[in-house]
Amino acid sequence: MHEVRLTPVQASYVKGLQSHLLSKCSRRDTPSFGLVPLSTRFANGRMLGHEWQISAACDHILDPETGTETCSAVHYRLIGVTNNAGYGFSITYKSNARGPNGIPASADWWKRASIRFSNLATGQATGSITYDYPSVTVTDVTTISGGLWCSTTTPGKVRGIRRPGAASDTISVTNGANGVTALTRDGVTTNYNRVVSGTSATITVTNARQPDRDDGRHL
Repeated sequence: MHEVRLTPVQASYVKGLQSHLLSKCSRRDTPSFGLVPLSTRFANGRMLGHEWQISAACDHILDPETGTETCSAVHYRLIGVTNNAGYGFSITYKSNARGPNGIPASADWWKRASIRFSNLATGQATGSITYDYPSVTVTDVTTISGGLWCSTTTPGKVRGIRRPGAASDTISVTNGANGVTALTRDGVTTNYNRVVSGTSATITVTNARQPDRDDGRHL
């Protein structure tokens, strides 16, 4: 069990992370755009802190009845995580460009460029991971040790993963209407059958090495 403390995206925005946009939008009419975690506390005492960058899009949507304006969207991305053991990491992205109304100028605003790990006590870097995008469906990730991982995706879905030194994908993923239906790793296939009934979802997992089992994930 662990505890996650959440905050509305709009609350952080109002507090001033993007204070320069407040002059364009009505503070009291800024809608709530969901929650993001600020901290996570685990049963073993470990704690994580999460830092976000928020970009509000203010399109001057005028309410004819009240005469007030509202923000049309809030975009956010994770830029850092720290723990109570004295370590953390920071994330850079391919682009920081935003349009005049605050909307990210391109999808590169969400594409990671690097992750830098550091010792918080000394401020010294302990390693980094870099990202490259040779095509719209391929992401290359270079690890701290120099290994190159490659993932192939279609919008919102991972299709394959290639580990360092391999000539072809070492993990392949098959997707269906209810999510992942099969995952093959080094020739061994695991099948997933997800059934939703009301507010509950049951996933049955089957592979070549063990019998069918219900993994107990009831949502």
